[in-house]
Amino acid sequence: MASRSLSLPIRHRWRMSCYFMPRKGDPKYHPKTQRAQNHLVQNGDTAELVSHRLLLDLGFIKPADKAPGMYHYLPMAMRSMDKLMGLIDAVMMKYDCQKVQLPTLTSSHLWEKSERLDSMGKELMKVKDRRDREFVLSPTHEEVITRMIGSGPPLPRKELPVKLYQITPKIRDEMRCKFGLIRSREFIMKDLYTFDLSQENAMETYETMNEAYNEFFQLLNVPFVKVVGKSGNMGGDLSHEYQLPSKIGQDNLLICGACHRGKNAEVSTSLSDPTCDQCKGTHLWQQHKGIEVGHTFYLGRRYSQSLGAMVNPGNGKPIPAEMGCYGLGVSRIFAASLEVLQTCPTKLSWPKLIAPFTLVILAPKKGSKEYAHFQDILEFYDDVNSRLLPNDVMLDDRDNLTIGRKLDEAKTIGFPYIVVFGKTFFNADNPELELYSAETDTTMMLSPEAVKNFLNRANSERCPNLSL
Repeated sequence: MASRSLSLPIRHRWRMSCYFMPRKGDPKYHPKTQRAQNHLVQNGDTAELVSHRLLLDLGFIKPADKAPGMYHYLPMAMRSMDKLMGLIDAVMMKYDCQKVQLPTLTSSHLWEKSERLDSMGKELMKVKDRRDREFVLSPTHEEVITRMIGSGPPLPRKELPVKLYQITPKIRDEMRCKFGLIRSREFIMKDLYTFDLSQENAMETYETMNEAYNEFFQLLNVPFVKVVGKSGNMGGDLSHEYQLPSKIGQDNLLICGACHRGKNAEVSTSLSDPTCDQCKGTHLWQQHKGIEVGHTFYLGRRYSQSLGAMVNPGNGKPIPAEMGCYGLGVSRIFAASLEVLQTCPTKLSWPKLIAPFTLVILAPKKGSKEYAHFQDILEFYDDVNSRLLPNDVMLDDRDNLTIGRKLDEAKTIGFPYIVVFGKTFFNADNPELELYSAETDTTMMLSPEAVKNFLNRANSERCPNLSL
């Protein structure tokens, strides 16, 4: 899947030699300073996360100076994040959702009307402008979007349901930032808000959007579980959480041994009731830890009543809309996916759809006999990067490193596929390339055309249900 950014020229080349990726120990990037910054982070709650350490050491992210829970996303991380957001956009588009962008700074007056200004506690960060007016740095946007709808005429029945979403940075004053991007002060979230005529209609929309979330996580191909959740400060009568099972998870989950559905332990007062709400079986609950990465809420009229979001039934006076809210923690999914897929302490394991680059091509070291054929390597790169994996191929052209050193680093970064131009390529009778697959941890010796055919098949099989 290509980046969400504008299409680049076909001849554009991504070169490792000029790619900003401040790796630990690289003299170009003042390693003493970087080691000191990383040490501060590693002494905290992130020390046990191999995936987070690798993101730091490989130059994907950097901690912001003197700002706990805040991070710089560097180019390689943004490649992955763009792909993740592109996948979300594609799924949302399939389910007729429309994209918007709402202001980050919102009037505290709206939060007073919804009665959440005080109930949200100290996690709600507030600022004042030069006229002493108070604003909230919004961690979520129920008030804002409901009032935006309420400021216009009632929504016509024939236009319902209205489904509006955004993908934007959010801010909350976490009391204890943990696990790097998994629990930070500033994070990226997809939040969707729906408006319906009746409770029955709203429940149909709720089920549809839960289907969309199921499809998204299945496409991402990470282990997940959907559980009944607690609504908390959001309000409403019904909610579900999407959790990635993990030993570092902060949520306690109770999973049915028969149907594998479950609930957050917060919504259950006791383990003594063995009956599953879903399948009605009497299998014992299995206890798991999970990282919450998505949450769906049926809100009812919790916000529309007080903030004036009305719908026109067509045969009477306008009534408050029935609402739903659906969140995905984008930056948390990015980090948590790496953590739950982590199988080796020395390399990252990516969901294939969001790997920063699908393929890296390793060129020989300068001065070697193979380097004399560098033009052939560029021609191979240009063909694959323009035709088979558009703008999704990295060329490791650093001419001061051996193939072995480049190969070790490429495996650590976790590129799904690695092509090595070694000595066998320059066999005039039977030129072959080394093709390494991270998924199977195997290397194949194939002709250049066979490598292209393999990559073409692999690309076409990645996400057949969506146009990405």
